[in-house]
Amino acid sequence: MPEAKPPPAPLIAYREVSLGTRPGEEHEFVSPDDPQADAMHRIDALAFRRYLERAFSHPQPEMLRFEVRGFDVVALIAPGEGEVWFSEAAVPKRWDYVAVTEISIALFELERARLAREGHALPDAMRALIDQTLPTMLAEGETAYDALESPEEIAQRRAAVIDRLRAANEKVRAVANARQTIVRRAMRRGR
Repeated sequence: MPEAKPPPAPLIAYREVSLGTRPGEEHEFVSPDDPQADAMHRIDALAFRRYLERAFSHPQPEMLRFEVRGFDVVALIAPGEGEVWFSEAAVPKRWDYVAVTEISIALFELERARLAREGHALPDAMRALIDQTLPTMLAEGETAYDALESPEEIAQRRAAVIDRLRAANEKVRAVANARQTIVRRAMRRGR
């Protein structure tokens, strides 16, 4: 007799929200005909994704996750708790210090690679920066400069997420209490 297969896991219908490649109030300074425009857009999008993960306190990916598609960052929001966790009003409008640092270092490395490809010597200012210790990417999503983030900003963002979760729980409790009241009244009338 063939072994019974477990039923497939239910597919979650995520709501998708396109968030662009950068915070809404940050202007784009890349010319569309720049040969490195695609690389610069990718740098922005990846930095924005990491920034959103920090801004929403690194949610569980099955509830809320951010993906880079082409050059666009898309929020995938699960019904229920994911909707509570995510708020379009909480999407950052400006880069934070960590994102600016990530982008600056990535653009520096991009320019250094371009100069090397074209056989040019590095300018003195770039050589001086290389002599300093530049943070580097450690693993997917991790950087050596996460410690640059302001503890106050971290606390504010976590508090905002907790406030949204508490408000949603209060609404659920209010609905449950209202239902119980209706059931009790109906039961009293039925006696």
